[in-house]
Amino acid sequence: MSPDQRKTFTARTGTAGPPRRMEELPAASFEAPDPEVLDARQARIREVRRKAPELREGDQAAPSFDVEDVPPTDSDENEEGS
Repeated sequence: MSPDQRKTFTARTGTAGPPRRMEELPAASFEAPDPEVLDARQARIREVRRKAPELREGDQAAPSFDVEDVPPTDSDENEEGS
């Protein structure tokens, strides 16, 4: 990366350069999380999914409703009367 590119990168991202390669990072950042923490997290996820199956991934669409269930507004009535 040239000095000019580094200045632009720093201005855009607030960092001095691109992310470092894995070999350059300390080994501690790649240690596996504590198994107890993972088990507790998985148990919580299972509990939430069991209580609210409609919140599973991919089911985040807006609730559906029939047009007949929506009361008319003043603008709807004005359009019909025109």
